[in-house]
Amino acid sequence: MNGKEKPRLPRLTGLIVALGIFFPLLTLTSFFVASLIFLGFLLGRIISTAADGKPNTQIIQGIVFEVVLGAANVYRVLNTLA
Repeated sequence: MNGKEKPRLPRLTGLIVALGIFFPLLTLTSFFVASLIFLGFLLGRIISTAADGKPNTQIIQGIVFEVVLGAANVYRVLNTLA
């Protein structure tokens, strides 16, 4: 990377999650990728909170949304596999 190129991974993961809505073959992959994204963000925020101390209200709201969305996607992955 020369410093001017934007990373493609965030766009790719967002595309995979969105395509799971329209293509049933990608539904499980979509839920799995979304689970990894939300739970990964949650893990990062927990580590940050442990290192930096109590976060502000907006970060706490982000943690709550990541828990809810991550748990919903994990539920759907497990439900789809069952």
